[in-house]
Amino acid sequence: MELMQSNKQHSPSLPGLISHIQTVAEREKSVIARELHDELGGMLVAASMDLAWLEQHIPAPVGDVRRHLLRLKETLGDAVDIKRKIIEDLRPTLLDNVGLFAALRWLVGSNCARASIHCSVQFPETEPHFTPDASIALFRVAQEALAIVMASNWVRSVSLSLGGTATVITLSIAGTGAGSAPGEPSSMPDTYELATIRHRTAALGGGVTFSPTPGEVRLSAWLPRASSLVS
Repeated sequence: MELMQSNKQHSPSLPGLISHIQTVAEREKSVIARELHDELGGMLVAASMDLAWLEQHIPAPVGDVRRHLLRLKETLGDAVDIKRKIIEDLRPTLLDNVGLFAALRWLVGSNCARASIHCSVQFPETEPHFTPDASIALFRVAQEALAIVMASNWVRSVSLSLGGTATVITLSIAGTGAGSAPGEPSSMPDTYELATIRHRTAALGGGVTFSPTPGEVRLSAWLPRASSLVS
């Protein structure tokens, strides 16, 4: 009995454990993305340079030779695009190089372009200096929220806004269209995406609300301002 009580006293809390797992996962994603960029990227660059050399030194290739060179060039281009997509999915380069606002603009724009729907974003005039944990958390929340909002085939417009008050940072994503959202306005269906958002925000002391109504589905997540910004 004493051993069981001692183990309970020294066991990490569930939010703390989830936060640790998410931090480790993001760190591993960052390492993999960097290795893909450096190692695979270097190989693809070398292959592209060799192909360019061949195109310059093969005199007027015709027939099968020309077709094979063109196919190889297209294959290398596709490989570069796939590598870039994998890297961005693992660790968005814009997030590290430019900031959260630019990364969110790219995320919303690319998702809406693939779905052929209208999108808009709204941010404060000046971007706050987010902590690394808050920055990646808000980006991942936006990823999951977009998947939830855009899952309804009646959604024709998506908007993302980031703002807040003196005490919280709020990220809201809404999808609108001519349709009906499932469930009651206050309900939060059990999906992996929503579970991920709940755990990710709770680990940083925040929360999430999900509000489906006829013609609109909205998800809002919040984090404490004090611990989300660099002091």
